[in-house]
Amino acid sequence: MLTEQVQANSIDKHFKQAFNKQQDFVSPDSLQLQQFQNTFTQELQSSNQDKVWMSLGFKRQAESPFIFLSEMETQGRGFIVLRSENSKPWLLQAPHAKSDLYTGKIASRLFLEGEFKAVIWNSLPRKKIDVAHLYQSHWQAVTQAFSVQYPQGRIIQIHGFSAKKRKSLVAQNSDMIVSAGHLFPPLWVQKVVECLKAKTVLKVSLYSYDVNELGATKNSQSQLLQSLGHQGFIHLEMNKKLREDLLKNAALRKQLLVCLAEDE
Repeated sequence: MLTEQVQANSIDKHFKQAFNKQQDFVSPDSLQLQQFQNTFTQELQSSNQDKVWMSLGFKRQAESPFIFLSEMETQGRGFIVLRSENSKPWLLQAPHAKSDLYTGKIASRLFLEGEFKAVIWNSLPRKKIDVAHLYQSHWQAVTQAFSVQYPQGRIIQIHGFSAKKRKSLVAQNSDMIVSAGHLFPPLWVQKVVECLKAKTVLKVSLYSYDVNELGATKNSQSQLLQSLGHQGFIHLEMNKKLREDLLKNAALRKQLLVCLAEDE
């Protein structure tokens, strides 16, 4: 546990250095994105692409068993950590790591404790660029590369919501709203929700079944994966209390991870 805490603190420190409030988003061109996607795919296949990453504007730093990919100059491309060994084919995404309070730190802890292959955070504030609603981005390239490398993999995206801003009582009273980004969540997503309802005291709602808000229907990563025929996307919206609890409570994080592995 102590080692994981040290590792989490190290990842948090790297993310803090990667996140920049002052810089502006720079839109990449198609060639840059294709080169990035190819290089990221090779990295997923355990091929060291140190020099190539530099030419793409990224610094690659290996701290076994992790590989850190950070921008040399922050342009909103994201901050990525990969696990080089003993990993699940899972990608964790925190697109609003600062503005959705605590989701950045929750992501580092879930990544460590859940043995995810990779995790990505936003590197610019949401008010400058919302990577969850951007269709030509490094986030899309990461998502596509991962889905091709792991056709049965899972892409788990975490968010935070304010109960006060919700329209329905069901949404207002939910601790978590789960969706697949469309009206017909696959069986595995339904089983994740069933598991959370059965094994925790959380009030969990499934989009299009229990609630009609926060369904991620305009989420760009979800839409990309749907176009590729990949059924591994799950979108977790959490209220502030749950985010606070997940950050503090390792047992609750463990139960969430157990349920995310349902029907794997």
